[in-house]
Amino acid sequence: MAGSSAVCYVLAFPGIGLWPLAFVALLPLTHGLLRSAAGPREALWLGLCFGVFTQLLGYSFLLGTLERFSGFPVWLCVPIVLLFGVYQGLPFGLWALVFDALRRRGRDALLLSPFVWVALELVYPQIFPTYFGNALVETENLRQGAELGGPMLLSWLLVALNAALYRGVVERRPTAGVWSLVVLCGLFWGYGHHRIAAVDGQMQAARERGATLRVGIVQANLGLHDKREDPAAAVQKHRQLSLELERRQRLDLLLWPETAVAQSLPHDVASVAELLSPLRTPVLFGALTFDVSDRDAEGRARIGNSALLAGAHGRVQAIGHKQRLVPFAERVPFSEQLAWLRRLSPLGGGLSPGSESPAFVLDGTRLTVLICYEDILPDYVRERVVRDRPQLLVNLTNDAWFGDTRAATIHMALSRLRAVEHRRALVRATNSGISALIDPTGRVVAETRNSERVGLSGQVVLLDVPSRYGRLGDWPGWVGLLVVALALGLPGRRQRERRMGTKSMARAPGSA
Repeated sequence: MAGSSAVCYVLAFPGIGLWPLAFVALLPLTHGLLRSAAGPREALWLGLCFGVFTQLLGYSFLLGTLERFSGFPVWLCVPIVLLFGVYQGLPFGLWALVFDALRRRGRDALLLSPFVWVALELVYPQIFPTYFGNALVETENLRQGAELGGPMLLSWLLVALNAALYRGVVERRPTAGVWSLVVLCGLFWGYGHHRIAAVDGQMQAARERGATLRVGIVQANLGLHDKREDPAAAVQKHRQLSLELERRQRLDLLLWPETAVAQSLPHDVASVAELLSPLRTPVLFGALTFDVSDRDAEGRARIGNSALLAGAHGRVQAIGHKQRLVPFAERVPFSEQLAWLRRLSPLGGGLSPGSESPAFVLDGTRLTVLICYEDILPDYVRERVVRDRPQLLVNLTNDAWFGDTRAATIHMALSRLRAVEHRRALVRATNSGISALIDPTGRVVAETRNSERVGLSGQVVLLDVPSRYGRLGDWPGWVGLLVVALALGLPGRRQRERRMGTKSMARAPGSA
């Protein structure tokens, strides 16, 4: 049962995208939990098996990626991936454990299960967030609900629908609660239809007043180590594609991907004219930067994964640094305390998180720049959007480390929800794909193929309206946490029955 649910979960997730399976993915697991007479240990084990299966199946490409990215030997990569699966799968085990605890206290565990799910999505610190709600990214109307409560609200909806289907179809008890959830799903669908029309109207009004930006994206499709082995040739390839885009049409901004400039630049560099000449368009590009005034314990200058905005004449107008580093790839945990970990990982680690990443301003247009996987972290993106008040979201990334796997498709899909949550267009520049222009409803306006050398251009609409998710954040998780705390803290039906039975015995004649 755990394996069946895991397979459905993975098939529904972006990358494969059989999203209708998300509506039934939890049915086998739920059946096992409700029909099992075993104790909490068995419930935890059943949920943990489900969780580990989903992570190892869903991240099946991780072993090869970790070996290439970190430089760890294979014998060390295997246990790391297994530990990753257990760590990422643990919240599913905890969900099953709390489900069992609620059932044993006489609560309606089935109808409370969506609140347990989102509470765990809120409090459990995952390395790669795998919100169940991400499965709805391809459903144009339902994904609009992310504007109200982020991916957690979509997760709540999916778990609630699984619970309603179980009660109505498997148990054949279509109660009022079940019908309420069916109606709620219809309301979600209707809300999405209404919001798409409203946002389309806002975008049309923005076009009429000229609030647009013509963006060119360079996808040079360089090999895994090409940029490191010959940085000058890599920059030349980006320049060549950029010149082709400039000859085609007038552009307001050119985007190069993460670490397009592989040679390290000073963190306070003032001009990069020698790198960008003879380009006439401002360029936003990724590069490694170093700070000689900030050194680690071994005296080496700290290196950051950075984004730089250079004007038409190569003058650097803004620099931002990546703040959320990928574990074992950009920074090996505890490597500053344990030097031998750095020796085991000659390729991974060595980067330092940036202390700040300000909003970039291009001719009055405010941009929030997200580097690498920062665009799949909804809480971090929300923090940046609230602070920066941008009109456009930009993601510079390099998914070449994943090779020809579905990882690039997954990354692309997850980033689309950020556009919906904040009603901002999102543009992605990647080294090898998938680069894209995404509108504020999450629709893909234009995109490249994976492993394609190409220049992509298009017009993006600049919106500057506050979103409900920006104001309220992950409120579904907090509501779920409150509901679960009350359900576990207050006396359940069985506890009340036992207390009533004890009082009756105490009042009975002849009782001790």
